[in-house]
Amino acid sequence: MMRPAIPAILAIVLAACDPPAPLMRLRLDDGAGQCPSTDCAMVPMTCRTWISIRVVDPSDPTAPYLSQCEEVPQDRKKDMCSLASVELKTDSLPLTTLEVQVSLFPEEMIGTDPMTGDPICPANTKYDATTGFPIASGETPAVGGRSFYRPGDEKVVVNLGCTDLESIASCGGAGAVTATAQVIDFDSRVISIAPISVAVGEPAPADPFWVLPSMQLDPLEPAPGPSWIGTREKAFQNWACLSVLDDAPQSTSSVVCRQAGSGDAIVSWPNPADAVPGKRASAGVRLSKAALDQMLSALSLAAFPTNGLTIGLVLDQNGLPVRDQTVTAVAPGAPGPPVTIEYFDDFRSTIGGTRTTTSGAWASVDAPFGTIFSASSGAGFPVTRVGGAIVGKVTIVVLQYGQGTGG
Repeated sequence: MMRPAIPAILAIVLAACDPPAPLMRLRLDDGAGQCPSTDCAMVPMTCRTWISIRVVDPSDPTAPYLSQCEEVPQDRKKDMCSLASVELKTDSLPLTTLEVQVSLFPEEMIGTDPMTGDPICPANTKYDATTGFPIASGETPAVGGRSFYRPGDEKVVVNLGCTDLESIASCGGAGAVTATAQVIDFDSRVISIAPISVAVGEPAPADPFWVLPSMQLDPLEPAPGPSWIGTREKAFQNWACLSVLDDAPQSTSSVVCRQAGSGDAIVSWPNPADAVPGKRASAGVRLSKAALDQMLSALSLAAFPTNGLTIGLVLDQNGLPVRDQTVTAVAPGAPGPPVTIEYFDDFRSTIGGTRTTTSGAWASVDAPFGTIFSASSGAGFPVTRVGGAIVGKVTIVVLQYGQGTGG
């Protein structure tokens, strides 16, 4: 779903003053632009960042009609929504076709005018003629894009590509990680707005089980979207799990896990199109106590298993359950004991059979953490996600077709 543009506005005052002054809108591009989201609240900007706005003649970009370079004021959430607070200049411009360039730069790329002390942003950024995104060079901005104004336009929309987002997204200490997330409800598969607590952490082996103590979780804060964002001061080494706890009494934390390494400055849920299969993940999942109790009863479990449990869904590209699907599992260190997959009936009241029903729901009570679960559509499109038991947690594995590379 396309999010609204960042509400940054530039009133371009034209010399002839006949057409209305157009407004400039900034939009994050999560396709070829490689931004983690189109939602400004989901794209971190934790470092000091400068914005460059240039309006030039397309035939001579070296002599701008307008050139602005200033630091972006940051709010406490430290995300791209801060761009809305930039006070943009208004200059008289010729009534002709104009190229509008917008770029964001980290502090180390900003110079200083020796006479005035004003900041100087790099001015030689080149932009791709097709996408409008910056071309890699010695002055590649962290984020940037260009668009064109033509006489009579009421607005100029500049799509921003995240060419080097890490340079402005990873501050606050060595190894700091920005985590962003959305949370959906297990039953409805829509974004959850119920009272919940959301946090991130890295599970650790405690032979023969895996643990993720609450004291080692870093909380995320609500952000517009609705979404969640926060900073973890310690880099992930192998795994990252998003923990969601419903605020209802006696609820059990659910986790959605993915691979993550020390080089990952931004870790997000969902990220189904990640180039590394093990890093692909769904959104976080709120699992109500009532839904969990129903499935525990179907599994003939009098209480939640101390060592953890995996519950999954097979969904189509629209988020609807898919029946007649077989889920396969490969445990870490295989070959070893086979992992058992059990399928819930249409109403999740019993288990049985060898394929999903109209509920799309399944479970594994014996899958160790790190197990790779897979499903394949009739068209041959596979989808894989990581799961497995973590002590005291219910691990959620959402196998959704048509969500990014390979699934």
